[in-house]
Amino acid sequence: MGPESQAPAFPGLDIERSALDRELLEQLHGQRQLFDGSPDGIVICDHNGVILLVNRRLEDLLGHAHGSLTGQALEVLVPEDRRTSHRSHRTNYSSTPKVRPMAPALELFARHADGSEIPVEIALAPLHYEGRPVTMATVRDARERLQHARLLRDAEQRLLLADERERIARDLHDIVIQRLFATGLGIQSVAMRAPETLRSRLDDEIGRAHV
Repeated sequence: MGPESQAPAFPGLDIERSALDRELLEQLHGQRQLFDGSPDGIVICDHNGVILLVNRRLEDLLGHAHGSLTGQALEVLVPEDRRTSHRSHRTNYSSTPKVRPMAPALELFARHADGSEIPVEIALAPLHYEGRPVTMATVRDARERLQHARLLRDAEQRLLLADERERIARDLHDIVIQRLFATGLGIQSVAMRAPETLRSRLDDEIGRAHV
């Protein structure tokens, strides 16, 4: 039997799972090239949260060997401290499945094979494949978007700071001008009441100050 006709291996698949599950897996993997063309990661799981298929992009994004995720629980892709709550959310979603578009405002993270966490955006879509309900999750790497958002916030903060500094400089300039003007008026008032010789000296000093 040539390599093209060999059944795909599913290293994470429980050997007790039914032949129907294996048949579904083989059908999905036979169309994997369609999913591998996606620029986003894709994972398809059954109603029990068992991974049926992931595309190459998701494997590369999360650092898993090709084909190693099939048959694993979906929670292997979830940070450990969020797995219990994720199981609850997944169960609730399975009971009332609906399309959920990506929501950049949500803070979602996927677990890399090395244990690190990667910020992601996730869209969910309930599907029926060969008459069986499955869920497809589209996973997008959010690091670049978040980096751009941080740079934008930093630029806005710098702009606000520059505006505030300019406002303070204008206020100080106005205060200095007002005080100088008031001082000049005071000197002139004194000069008008001073003797002629002192008035002449004050006029000379004021003239030199304006130079």
